[in-house]
Amino acid sequence: MLIFKYMWYSQQELINILWEKRANEIFLKLWKELEEKKKHKYWAEKLELDWVKFASKKEAKRYNELQFLKNTWKIRNLMLQVSFILQEWFEWNGQKIRPIKYIADFVYEDEKGLKIVEDTKWFKTKEYLLKRKMFLKKFSNKFIFLES
Repeated sequence: MLIFKYMWYSQQELINILWEKRANEIFLKLWKELEEKKKHKYWAEKLELDWVKFASKKEAKRYNELQFLKNTWKIRNLMLQVSFILQEWFEWNGQKIRPIKYIADFVYEDEKGLKIVEDTKWFKTKEYLLKRKMFLKKFSNKFIFLES
């Protein structure tokens, strides 16, 4: 049946039709591969270390350094991805407005017992800068904030 469908085309027209179909197949295959290998919007490569997933190599490297400090008793109580509520939820015109949260990469105590909040960023977005200001306003008397 397929032969009858293309029977009235010239040889050049058939070549063009087959070439176009093949080009579409190749394009779709490449597009699919590209989607699978999609990069993070800030070019960070996700990484897994000690069964923990990190958003970037820089964050994983810092985690390794902090683990070393923890094992040498320089720091203690190391926690990852700790959430801080910067603004509570509220209701406005009958609509529930969600709270604003800041998620710190690391929270730990140093030798002196000072609580440290640490964030690793390659790229500081406007949202991050705003949340950092809100965090410093609300928690600067309880935590020391570090960026690496």
